[in-house]
Amino acid sequence: MENNFSIAYWKEYGKADGKEIDFVLYDSLKIIQLIQVTYISDISDINSREISALLAGARYFKCHDLLIITRDYEGYIEKNGEKIIFIPLWKWLLNLK
Repeated sequence: MENNFSIAYWKEYGKADGKEIDFVLYDSLKIIQLIQVTYISDISDINSREISALLAGARYFKCHDLLIITRDYEGYIEKNGEKIIFIPLWKWLLNLK
């Protein structure tokens, strides 16, 4: 089966902090996944801006597949009822189909 995903960028307008999401994957009009990319190697390095943007996007798009691609940190956190997965870039690239 072939995936025909499209990719977009999202910015929340009309708010002072203007959250943004690096990649919004969608198929037709259905949002599949929200992805942030950051150069962290430890969870303590994560910028709260990355997480708050994903949470805002999850509410806006009603999407619960939240991913942060990192330099080499792997793990997950649960925040506001959402699970955010962290995966190193090299591992994410190996899992592409």
